[in-house]
Amino acid sequence: MKKVYFLISVIICFLLVGCNNSVELSSSNTTDTATNNSSQPDVTATANELSILSDTPDFQTMVKSIYVCHYSMGSINHEYEIDFSHNKFYEFYSEDNSDNSDRNKSKKNNGYQEVTDLEAESVDVFFQQAMFYGFFDWEDEYVNESVVDDNDWVIEIKYNDGKKREITGSNAYPDTWDDMIPVFIDLTGVNVLEINAKDYSEELGEKYSPVFW
Repeated sequence: MKKVYFLISVIICFLLVGCNNSVELSSSNTTDTATNNSSQPDVTATANELSILSDTPDFQTMVKSIYVCHYSMGSINHEYEIDFSHNKFYEFYSEDNSDNSDRNKSKKNNGYQEVTDLEAESVDVFFQQAMFYGFFDWEDEYVNESVVDDNDWVIEIKYNDGKKREITGSNAYPDTWDDMIPVFIDLTGVNVLEINAKDYSEELGEKYSPVFW
């Protein structure tokens, strides 16, 4: 009789151990599933991001060159050209000419006095930052008619398909003009935009009577 009780006790122990293992295994599987689900990427968000990126123009493959000119009283002071087709940067300063004459386009390098090479990596960064600051979305014209100063500028963007866009300004600048100053400097090593719009605006505020504003 004692043997029967012993066998029954052993069987009950086995059954209890089996149940515990089953519960632990089930709990482990549930935890693993939850962990795996939490680590899965948000496919919907990724798809939306890709959709946005696909709608953004790839200006780096579209833009052939960017020309920047600063002039006053109808006379050109400085000219810059960034040639992305050959990764070249050209500079012209009228004061460097003995007679302050304009650039002679019939001369070597179209009359530009300085020519430097651009680094491919710097070009990549330039387009990323230019798009971030909305450089290619600047308006066609910026004019402050209340000011008689003569700080005029023009930016011409040429595209590989033959089209071009001209942006002009007179004593006025886009909101992200100052943001683009270091972007151009990082690319060319030169302050192509030259004027700090914020500082210039403060100078005008001190120079002109509030009546003009």
